[in-house]
Amino acid sequence: MPPIIYVPIGIHGYIRCPVEAEPPVTLVKWNKDGRPLRIEKYAGWNLLEDGSIRIEEATEDALGTYTCVPYNALGTMGQSPPARLVLK
Repeated sequence: MPPIIYVPIGIHGYIRCPVEAEPPVTLVKWNKDGRPLRIEKYAGWNLLEDGSIRIEEATEDALGTYTCVPYNALGTMGQSPPARLVLK
């Protein structure tokens, strides 16, 4: 993860979990501010098939520090470094 994720204010943006894995990633779990992220609590947020989060309209609700934990058939190598989301 990059240390800072820039997302444009008021339009859609993405939070990605960059990973290379063999076998391929099958699941990505997200944390926001040290707690499991419950995407369903955020209107317009979707978890995409590749594990990225799509934010329909970025607002101050998106501000925080994110980490991701990618999984494949063999398990996980652990949590990513934290990334702070900044609106621009």
